[in-house]
Amino acid sequence: MNRSIDLLEELADESGNMFNLNRRGYVYATANSNRIVDFIAQAQEAAELGSGPMRIHRGQPDDPDYTPAPAEGYHGLPDGADVFLDPHLIQETFPYMSTETVAVIHARRCGYFSAQQLGAYLLEKIKASGGR
Repeated sequence: MNRSIDLLEELADESGNMFNLNRRGYVYATANSNRIVDFIAQAQEAAELGSGPMRIHRGQPDDPDYTPAPAEGYHGLPDGADVFLDPHLIQETFPYMSTETVAVIHARRCGYFSAQQLGAYLLEKIKASGGR
């Protein structure tokens, strides 16, 4: 996954990000308190497999910093995952979520892009190299 994202970021850099790559991340949430242990285990497993560090936010003064995801862009953003376990902090950070939410994982090195625009850019690169 990391190599694929590296390649997408390189293409975005060279094209002026014509396919709108971003790193807003993916958010997974649960209102089932029995799933909290699973959420932590999944984030830890992803970290151990190379996605980046897991940061746990419990609403305590010594919690690690959290960097909100901007609507656009992909440079300078954290990797890994932020795990939120405090319902008040979840509501503060993700106000659109149900007040029943007890845990959130924000996977960071992911997001979206326009596949159509990426395809058009790659086709232009092929044509510029003499391909058909």
